Parts: sequence; C-alpha cells; structure tokens
Amino acid sequence: MGNCVTFHEPTAVAPTSTAKVILPDGNLEEYAAPIRVAQVLLLLNQSTDVFLCDADHMEFNEYVSAIGSDQILHSGQIYFALSKTMLKRRLVKEDMAGLVIRAGSALAKSGVIAVNVDAVNYSTPVDKIRGRRFASELTIIAE
Repeated sequence: MGNCVTFHEPTAVAPTSTAKVILPDGNLEEYAAPIRVAQVLLLLNQSTDVFLCDADHMEFNEYVSAIGSDQILHSGQIYFALSKTMLKRRLVKEDMAGLVIRAGSALAKSGVIAVNVDAVNYSTPVDKIRGRRFASELTIIAE
C-alpha cells in the first residue's frame, strides 16, 4: 500500500496561444508567445527576486532549474515564477503539492480549467506518475 493518485483523461482540449506563468501569489499571467524570460521578469517587476521554471521539468527530490533569461516561453506551456531561495534546495513532495494546488487554483480562477472532483480515482500509485505532464490532464470550461 502507499500513496495513490489518479488522473482522468481530459474531456476537451482548448487551443492555447499563450504561455502561462503562475506567480508566487497564486495569480496567473498569460503572455503571447514568443516572449523571452527576461521580458516577463521585467514586466513582473521581479527580475531579481524570482526566476521562471518550466512545470514539465520539475522532479521530486531534484533541484529546480531556472530557465535562462534569453530563453523564449512557449505557447500552451505552464511556468512557475518562484523565489530564488527555491534554487538552493531540492523539490520535496510538500513543495510539489503546493505548486500543484497553486497552479490548479490559478487556472481555475482564470477560467482555463474545470476540475471534476467526482471523476478523480485514487487507485494509481504515486510512483507510477513520475515524469507525467500534469497540465495535459486538466480539463477546460467550455464558453
């Protein structure tokens, strides 16, 4: 026995034309691509306090990697703006859980996704989901 989590297949996929950045305060900022990391940090007035990381490249028990300031953000991708103190330690399960909650809340508030709690099945062991793209498991609200 162990911790279990299940994801359900998305019921609809919306075209996304923006790069989504989840801010430390839980808000969501969207940027038309192409835009560079340095431009986003300047727009946020946070160029020295935070860094951006790609949600798909975050792993348990690994150090979080900052995206270089000259890199371009990609449409449809989710990024986190994190405090630079996160660069000095490994990403533990409590950190990952907090980031998932922050992202889900920000995306739900913005109308990007809807979460169907009744569709969640808790039968998949956590160790089998390592490396999965969480963003692709979210559903949208039809307008």
